Amino acid sequence: MGPGQAQVDWGEASVIVDDQVVTGQMFVMTLPHSDGRFVAAYPRATLEFFLEGHRRAFEFFGGVPRRIVYDNLKSAVTKVLGGRARALNETFEAFVQRHLYAAAFCNVGAGHEKGHVENGVGWARRNLFVPTPRTPRMGLRAGLIERALCHR
Repeated sequence: MGPGQAQVDWGEASVIVDDQVVTGQMFVMTLPHSDGRFVAAYPRATLEFFLEGHRRAFEFFGGVPRRIVYDNLKSAVTKVLGGRARALNETFEAFVQRHLYAAAFCNVGAGHEKGHVENGVGWARRNLFVPTPRTPRMGLRAGLIERALCHR
């Protein structure tokens, strides 16, 4: 992939909250050309957190990529129409239009088409969540996001 291209995905990670193992979600955006990587942790993979992850990644990288590649994640796609055509969640579609980038989607079952971010999810899991981080419930989100952003 050339300059101005990004890939996005969610990944699961475990944390220990008040002595109980909890599974959370990592929002990961990578820039394959420069090997840039942004990771933020969230309690769930919701549309709200998905869009927040984008905004924070854009701020972190200092701009918006021209094109972002996704798989067919429920945060963005309401229906696969065939080929690469997708019916998008209206809020996500408005977000894409407001930020002036092209959203591209992998073929169904072809996650390897965005292998750079898949590797980024693995990197984050191995480097940010091993050993399993501990945090009190009140500091869960803030602590994990701070931990994730401290690593590039």
